[in-house]
Amino acid sequence: FGLHDYERQPVYPLVIALNQYTGLPLRITLDLLFMGACLLLALALPRFGVSRWAALLAFALMALHPLTFPAFAFGYQDVAYAPAFLLALGGLLHALGGRGTQRLAWSTIGGVGVALTWNTRPEHILLLALLAAFAVGVLAVEWMRLCRVSPGAAAEDPQAPLLRRRSFRTLMQATVTALCTLLPPIVITLAVTLCFAGMGRISMGSFATSNFQLPGFTALYTELLAIQPQESRPYWPVPRDVREKAYAASPTFQRLRPHMEGPTLDTYRPMAEATTAVRDDFGVFFFWGLRVAPWYMQRWDGADQLDRFYAQAADELRRARVGGLYESRRVFAPYIDPDVAVWLPHLWEGMGRYWHFISRADLELLAPEDPGAEPHIFDRGALRRAATTAQNQALWTAHGRPDLQEAKGAAARVVSWSVWAGAVLTPVALCALLAACIRHRDVET
Repeated sequence: FGLHDYERQPVYPLVIALNQYTGLPLRITLDLLFMGACLLLALALPRFGVSRWAALLAFALMALHPLTFPAFAFGYQDVAYAPAFLLALGGLLHALGGRGTQRLAWSTIGGVGVALTWNTRPEHILLLALLAAFAVGVLAVEWMRLCRVSPGAAAEDPQAPLLRRRSFRTLMQATVTALCTLLPPIVITLAVTLCFAGMGRISMGSFATSNFQLPGFTALYTELLAIQPQESRPYWPVPRDVREKAYAASPTFQRLRPHMEGPTLDTYRPMAEATTAVRDDFGVFFFWGLRVAPWYMQRWDGADQLDRFYAQAADELRRARVGGLYESRRVFAPYIDPDVAVWLPHLWEGMGRYWHFISRADLELLAPEDPGAEPHIFDRGALRRAATTAQNQALWTAHGRPDLQEAKGAAARVVSWSVWAGAVLTPVALCALLAACIRHRDVET
């Protein structure tokens, strides 16, 4: 159990481990998985009236997106998140357009994608919104199908369509179908997550899928957020004055002070100033600082031992808070700054910055390949050859060749155009599809 052994969730490390048995370079495996997930998603589009040519174009825009060429060279879990998420989305779309046992089968496939996505990056809470939208979609599709009345029945009884639309029984039938269709993704995600947590218990000593999900770590971070700061500022959840109050209230947390305010702060201070203009403090990087600082204090034999340290500090702060030792505030969700009015106005600004990044059309978007690890370790884990990496480096960094610069610029423009076109056309297509379904009440077309 080391500093970084339990840092990430398990899906991408397992993909790397399983790829060793194939003998294929990891990059080729990831490309095949990504293109397969893109194909699955594209094949679901004709179920909703999209032409095959448009579906083929959608597949090309996804599978040949220029950003994947340099991005997939990095050793980040994002490269496993992309095919897992597309697998989830493709399976759920197939299920939305299917019926009966076929729908349940596709829902199961989508559930596998949801389970893998849930255990790849820590933002898995956002998948709940996807599942909620899927359930609402199935409910609407089933309700419209059950409301259909055959032309013969409508001729015999002109009021039949109206009666069927207003039937409470029809609504309940559609609701039951939606819940049954939602059941496979939920069950599979729970089963896979519990399995991974059990593996964490065996290998690392704690029933969790990563360091950040240790109960003690979550409890300590929540107690630190509960301490009322002198001044609430965006991108600054646990400022220095809050930490000083915590040091004074918790002898266990006090042990971290020389390490937290020393080498750990020296590591993250430049990052905070460069990204969020927070000077001489952690800013949003305190989350990482709290995880790293205990390792400057000692080496931990297992995640359970480290978690007990976090839990003891959290318990001391909780007793100090209940005893009124310092002014506190209510924390409504773990890891979220409770002063919503401070950071909420900046949410759209952050989304705008992210949108600018994924839609920008310049040469810097296609950065030089950099594995971000020792070359021999990266090559051994990814089954790659240093010569190939060197050739790729030469390709992406050949600034003196006008033809390569022009090609990279064209690729960056394709990135921008495809992202903007997808953002503009997707809502239009969804509105047109919804209008057609409401007008015709015929989901089979």
